[in-house]
Amino acid sequence: MPTGFRDASLRAAIINDLTFDPDVDASDITVEDRDGDVVLAGSVPSCPQYVEAAAVAIRVAGVKDVHNQLEVALPPGDYRDDFTLTAMANDAVTLGRTVAVGVEARAKNGDVTLTAAVRCGAERAAAEAMIAGLTGVRRVTNDIQVRDDADPSGSSQAVSQHDRVGLFPSGGELQKLNGQGPRVPPGLAKCSNRIQQSYDSGSSHCASLPSASRVAAEGTSV
Repeated sequence: MPTGFRDASLRAAIINDLTFDPDVDASDITVEDRDGDVVLAGSVPSCPQYVEAAAVAIRVAGVKDVHNQLEVALPPGDYRDDFTLTAMANDAVTLGRTVAVGVEARAKNGDVTLTAAVRCGAERAAAEAMIAGLTGVRRVTNDIQVRDDADPSGSSQAVSQHDRVGLFPSGGELQKLNGQGPRVPPGLAKCSNRIQQSYDSGSSHCASLPSASRVAAEGTSV
């Protein structure tokens, strides 16, 4: 099969999957294929859609890596000021009653930076994914470190390459590892939405949410 035809076929498959994914607004996304190296450009209206678009593309047969150059263009109603977004993010990683080993969040113009240390790679990934689901977030910089006293031999402590790279890899490059995309614990969007609703209603109480450890332990691959 000629390279040009193969590239067009792969590009069409990616566009088709993006278009029919209910969690992605693909109207402003462009796709370029360079012999399996895929570039996503344009914009999406939320951080979860930024993540989901790359996850959709990486799952397509024939894709080797995805360079996610999408911008998150928040609708006017989704903007949150730095003070509000910082408070929301810290509530998210704390989950009301369980401090996730001192993780702290700081927001600036929709970009949230996470710092401190956690017990395992799954908790690091869970904190990042939780923040990505909050309204008003454009990007997450994950500076969380896995503690030196974590047991590298235990499966719960191991830091997978996807956990290490996270949802926002340097340069936007996401590689397919063992046929899978990044590890995203399920239920995080629901928790993020409940935190958002508590702020919209004027209450920051979220004690009924599950702990970070419990959410992290239930992770799956997207």
